[in-house]
Amino acid sequence: MKPVLVIMLKEPRPGRVKTRLGRDIGKIAATWWFRHQSARLIRSLRDPRWQIVLAVAPDLAQAPRLWPGDLPRLALAQEIWASGCVACCAVLVTGISRSDPFA
Repeated sequence: MKPVLVIMLKEPRPGRVKTRLGRDIGKIAATWWFRHQSARLIRSLRDPRWQIVLAVAPDLAQAPRLWPGDLPRLALAQEIWASGCVACCAVLVTGISRSDPFA
């Protein structure tokens, strides 16, 4: 069984991502930067050694076209982001049980 790499992302909408950067360069430019950096991160982490799963907040976020459609999505509880958590990160998980939906 392959390890699972969970990439946690916010839906890239103006005013919802990179808000401090947005104050300096504008919300649209900050959102553009986030969209391109998250797509670049996903491309760079693709590897046959693990399976990638995208955990997206808010839970009802539509999958942007910039994220590959072949990657499974996992709803990410909004509470995780409530304390100003980083906008994008990746976690490698090993030992996932077969009962998990993305195993």
